Amino acid sequence: MAGLGFSIGELIKAVKLFNDVRSSFMDRYANSYALLQQFSQNIELFCQLCEQHNAVLEDRGESFDNPPSFDTTLDECRAFIDGYKVLLGDDRRDPAGWIRTALFTFEEKTVTRLKNDIVMQIQMRNWYSNIKNMAR
Repeated sequence: MAGLGFSIGELIKAVKLFNDVRSSFMDRYANSYALLQQFSQNIELFCQLCEQHNAVLEDRGESFDNPPSFDTTLDECRAFIDGYKVLLGDDRRDPAGWIRTALFTFEEKTVTRLKNDIVMQIQMRNWYSNIKNMAR
């Protein structure tokens, strides 16, 4: 019997990849549009909360100096969202939108890393506030 030219492992990987790309279009809660919209909204909420936190600190005569990584993380999040902005508009039904939708499937590591960076920024602000409150 002649070989098929691919292994069972490669076939399984191809089926998983196909399913991931299909989900990026069809999954009710985990499609690319929904995930990017949620990520974008979370970043904007985080920025608003940081502004509110800074206002409260300013009212108390205090300030929190953002580490350089803070601005870098926010810039990277915004650049990432801008790169996939087509998914958030009506253009996502165009061929370019289809391609970006499929490509978003492969960005899971980047999104996870950015989310982890934001969590670290939140923790630093919480630590700062807790230390200040304990000192009173």
